[in-house]
Amino acid sequence: MRFGLSAYDYDLAAFRPHFPGYPLYCFLLKVIHTFTGSLGISFSLLGGVSIFIIIVFLEKIWWFFSRRNTSSLIFVCFFCPLLWLMSNRYMPDIMGLALLISALYYLMIFTREHEDASGIIFCILLGALVGVRLSFAPFFLPAIYILLKHPSKLPKMFLFFVLSVAFWFVPWLIDTGWEPLIHAAKLNTDGHFNKWGGGVMSDTSSYAARLYKMIESVWADGLGGWWKHRHWSTAILGVSWLFFLAFGCRIFLRNFRGAYFNTLILISCCLLSYSIWAYFFQNIASKPRHIMPVLPFLILLASFGMIEIEKILGQQIRAALRVVFFSFLVFVCVVLVRQHQKPSAISQISTHIMAKKEPSAVFYSKSLINYYLSRHIGLEDMVYISLEDKHLLNSNVTSGTKLFSTVAIDSSMISGLKELSKDDFYHNPYVNRLWYNMRIYTYIK
Repeated sequence: MRFGLSAYDYDLAAFRPHFPGYPLYCFLLKVIHTFTGSLGISFSLLGGVSIFIIIVFLEKIWWFFSRRNTSSLIFVCFFCPLLWLMSNRYMPDIMGLALLISALYYLMIFTREHEDASGIIFCILLGALVGVRLSFAPFFLPAIYILLKHPSKLPKMFLFFVLSVAFWFVPWLIDTGWEPLIHAAKLNTDGHFNKWGGGVMSDTSSYAARLYKMIESVWADGLGGWWKHRHWSTAILGVSWLFFLAFGCRIFLRNFRGAYFNTLILISCCLLSYSIWAYFFQNIASKPRHIMPVLPFLILLASFGMIEIEKILGQQIRAALRVVFFSFLVFVCVVLVRQHQKPSAISQISTHIMAKKEPSAVFYSKSLINYYLSRHIGLEDMVYISLEDKHLLNSNVTSGTKLFSTVAIDSSMISGLKELSKDDFYHNPYVNRLWYNMRIYTYIK
């Protein structure tokens, strides 16, 4: 929602969107929205172009290792559940992934051929990535070592990186102002790492629980594999993934010491760098999109596995395995996409409240839920009270006032309070993990 609001009125100080502001993405969004006049079309255009770029550069990375047909790679990438969902969501992650994959391709060329042009393009794309999805930048920490191995080229590379960043940073600074920018940076950096960001310093989950959720994010959310309480079709899809991934690992382990050694080491180090960053400092428990940089390489691995089985299995068996895999991949993806078009739990709640609220109404919940609901048309005039401010309930809930709450309220807290209803709202957590199961208590005094 914050990104949607930024298309109308970008304001970092007002958290439209929150820091780091995603200035390059929001600028492109605003330009497209000026012509289309539709938020949905604007985000979908950016998402569609991003998916196209991801497929194009995954193909180019494929050709580092093989000249075989890439139709399986294209198909699997296109129907990858999380990539499809994120290409239609009001967020910059899919565009960030497109820049990440394209930047990696040019870094791979630079590592192999040491030519200036590929290194310069890599630095330009890295600068753009910082302006679109800053949290994806740790993926390229190993690139520092690669660039330092070429000290004569380093000044030129650094210059083009700075110019790329300056291209979006200077207009952003002029638009936002130095003091609001620094204030937003301090507030949100402290909040992300120490309060609400979902990293190890703000999350109460154990390290084992974080690893469990990270695996679930990759396997269930990212690839559509089976997890507890999921449909049986995801089990068949999951077995298919495991089969092709196993054969993909086989082909790479066989060639690891060969001509591809440096390239495989580079990709492995980048994936390890990002995985460590995401595990410790990203909200992997409730936001699977933070594992997106891992997905294209699992898709590559599985696609290579489809080539490897040609050496072992007969044509009919190979064809049957592919049909099963592709059919269930499409089925799971299409089901999730259709469910994505339906209202989320919080959207259902907004409709529910608008149908029941009196002229005088109070909503009592977490601050972030209050913020989201208060931005819904028709709910702006409600009084919103955070759970931390429960002492304000008595003064705001007067005779005839309806109170909507996400937590049960003891009648002793407010005299004369009567419970009217208790309603549950749900959406598929593999469409969106955020607030997928919510209960609303309705009271009146």
